[in-house]
Amino acid sequence: MIASVLVPALLVGVSITYIKIDEVLSSMNNPVFIVLTIATVIVATLSSGFLGWLVKFHFVEAAITPGLVMADTGGSGDVSVLSAANRMHLMPFAALTNRVGGALVLFVTALLVPFMG
Repeated sequence: MIASVLVPALLVGVSITYIKIDEVLSSMNNPVFIVLTIATVIVATLSSGFLGWLVKFHFVEAAITPGLVMADTGGSGDVSVLSAANRMHLMPFAALTNRVGGALVLFVTALLVPFMG
């Protein structure tokens, strides 16, 4: 009961504390940012799920852990994604993929930004 009641409240509190609302609102006015964000999440999720499926992993778990966890906001994002997917047992893998995937996203974004104008 405690986990089902307090975890959502904790996630909202942590998210509101660490997110700068004025920066989020200014980013929402940039359509390139929105397209890049959506494309990153979709491509990361589908490609990791497909690659996991090729090596005989469960598609959904392979898509969630390296795909969605890589594109979230860190530790609190990991908890949010995994609790929403009801896959909290994947937290050790989420911590690893968050670090590796975050570096990968930064690298790919640095390659794509000069072409976006």
